[in-house]
Amino acid sequence: MDMTVTGSTDDEQHVAGNGGANDLDLRLARWRIMLEKKHQNDHGNGFTYIGPLGVLPLTPAMILDWCHALDAGEATLSTPPNIDSFNVAYKAPALHPARKAMLSAPPPTPVVDVNGLTSVLLLQTLTKSGVTHQKCW
Repeated sequence: MDMTVTGSTDDEQHVAGNGGANDLDLRLARWRIMLEKKHQNDHGNGFTYIGPLGVLPLTPAMILDWCHALDAGEATLSTPPNIDSFNVAYKAPALHPARKAMLSAPPPTPVVDVNGLTSVLLLQTLTKSGVTHQKCW
């Protein structure tokens, strides 16, 4: 699909297309241009939403979901839709299932042998006091 992007103002973009593009495609393209403009990274190598729960890198599928929600009136340019693809809880830092399980499990606590520790402390105390050097017979 051949699209030409023109803008009458900074905030308003108009997408004119030809080659059989329907109205929905044109509206989604318009929303995408505005989203990408608003959420483009500083170095121009991707898109990121920064919200109250932190940073969320935007994938092409997420941008498309957001555009559909914008078109339906279920989101704004500043607030993404309330759908699973934008739920931070589903954005795990590791993709491998074994690694993901390791990240979610709390670190193991060391096992302390209280009886052994008590014995060592008792021997140290007795050694310092000189009781262990006395003859018992």
